[in-house]
Amino acid sequence: LWPSLGSDDVWLRHAARVALECQPIERWQERALKLQTTLESATTTISALLALARVTGEPSVLQPICERLNALPFEKLSTEQRLDAWRVYSVAFTRLGRPSEAIAKSVADVLAKQFPQELEEPNQKLCEMLAYLEWPPLAEKTMPRLEAAVEQEDKLAYLTILRNVPVGWTLDLRRRYFTELRKADLFDGGNLLPIAINGIREDAVAILSADERRELGSLIEPAAD
Repeated sequence: LWPSLGSDDVWLRHAARVALECQPIERWQERALKLQTTLESATTTISALLALARVTGEPSVLQPICERLNALPFEKLSTEQRLDAWRVYSVAFTRLGRPSEAIAKSVADVLAKQFPQELEEPNQKLCEMLAYLEWPPLAEKTMPRLEAAVEQEDKLAYLTILRNVPVGWTLDLRRRYFTELRKADLFDGGNLLPIAINGIREDAVAILSADERRELGSLIEPAAD
């Protein structure tokens, strides 16, 4: 299975990972955690760590998984490899629990060096991870992407990601955020779109302090039709 974990064929790679997950974990966990993190072995390592994150169930394995991922040469990886590696972080956090402050900081430091990406899809994935890790500069770094986004879908993605980020806000950033949110009230879409935007607004308003609500005034209210 191991050579196939690094295959250029995504379906073969997927089949090998699923087959690995069906093997007794004690037979392969140690090997997965000792794989090299070179450019040549990156795909194999990412696939094996994803398998481990999916089946281990042991929170103690979260740290070594993150350490192996952090050691990958992200600056040399393809967009596909980066997305796959970010997925492993996400699966590991979802299945093994929220990381400790030390692990969260180490991962955020690695991901922050890759932010922002040129393309919107990978950039939004990265933004989601940094939001989860509560990276303090996220609001400041993401706001220009939100304001410059052309497609409604991209603006909504950034509005959604930033809606309940608890750190890194200034009053000016809050104003800019709610200005963009009011623009979203006028987006074209189906009947569920206004409901979704109202949900984003409710979450964003919920984390404001009393002083922020007073300073922002009517800006936090929906735009008039």
